[in-house]
Amino acid sequence: MRKLKEVLRLHSLGLSQHQIARSCSISQSTVHEYLSAAQAAGVKWPSLENWDDQQIERRLFPQRPAPAIWRKHPEPDWTQIHQELQTHKDLTLQLSQAGTVREIVNGLRTTRATRPPVSHAPRT
Repeated sequence: MRKLKEVLRLHSLGLSQHQIARSCSISQSTVHEYLSAAQAAGVKWPSLENWDDQQIERRLFPQRPAPAIWRKHPEPDWTQIHQELQTHKDLTLQLSQAGTVREIVNGLRTTRATRPPVSHAPRT
């Protein structure tokens, strides 16, 4: 969970970015990012006191996509995986995923069998 409110509150009390970072257990660059976004949005702590975290985040970072929308890999077909697990007695989820990985190279991960061989040619 972000600590936007706490960072802005501590900044309004006059703490340095380094002190805020240590107090919130976040990096100093994150504190700088939050404070720069707040300054660009023209918001200060007393006006944000009654806002919830989502309202503050939308105000400071309107260009960011919602976290639930963005995925690094496509969602697996859980219905198919469930059916495979039900029909094959000795099939495990790991074996099922290994079969899926062989079929879909750009899926959740790649196995050694799907990676191209590495050439160990001598350097010149």
